[in-house]
Amino acid sequence: MVPLDLLQYVTNEKPKYYVDVYFKTFKKPNKNMKKIESEKKSTFQHFRYNEKYYYYIRTGGTSHCPYERLLVMNKKKTNKFRLYVDENIFRKPWPLDYPAINKIFRTMASENNGLLVHASGYVLNKKGLLFVGQSGAGKSTVAKLLIKKNIKNLLNDERIYIFKKKDKFYMCSTPWNGEVVVKNKKICPIHSIFFLKKNKEKFYIKKLNKLEILNRLLNQLFIDYHDKKIISCEFDTVDKMLNKLKFYDFHFKREDSIVDYLEKFISQSNLP
Repeated sequence: MVPLDLLQYVTNEKPKYYVDVYFKTFKKPNKNMKKIESEKKSTFQHFRYNEKYYYYIRTGGTSHCPYERLLVMNKKKTNKFRLYVDENIFRKPWPLDYPAINKIFRTMASENNGLLVHASGYVLNKKGLLFVGQSGAGKSTVAKLLIKKNIKNLLNDERIYIFKKKDKFYMCSTPWNGEVVVKNKKICPIHSIFFLKKNKEKFYIKKLNKLEILNRLLNQLFIDYHDKKIISCEFDTVDKMLNKLKFYDFHFKREDSIVDYLEKFISQSNLP
């Protein structure tokens, strides 16, 4: 049994989620199961049958030794997962290798009124700044510029976990890193969220309306669309974010002066 929690490595609380791992031969999903999701490169297929979800993984993800796994989740007991790993392999890999851990974390996030977002996070002058964007948008570029000031303030440059506690939204790191590998245990209130846009000439920040925010944000969230209850929770969290947080387009150029520009911006903000 492997204990897991989204905040396990930043708190001392007892984990709420567990994965039972079995190295054994298992039955593959059959035609009686309803397919509800699949990955283009055939890395995984997602099925639903009765009260359970089956997440069939065909390859080893980041592993050099391909193998098969089956992740099983009961709709009524989503704090516990069963993971079957093909026993007929050359060597035993880490069973939670991608995309298994990705699927588990997505489920945990949605059940805790949280979201996984494609973003980098940095704490500047005790203010949590979230830089959102798809691959190539500049998340790691911005992170590399900011860590010149203090690398200890970088949470992550690839994926960030957002969650609500009482009346505030917070962010923290996840197990996934981009180009900058860090292990940061900070949990920080979110001050501003920026959608990145590269600009060769100047820095420029533009405040966004709700429609503009939705068009940008939904494409960068890791949302499970297979369960109505989960979708409802996730979109409820998004709605609360829209009403509570400030979102901007951030046009940036690749210069060290980005730190001074952002410090000036947050100092002039009327947010606490």
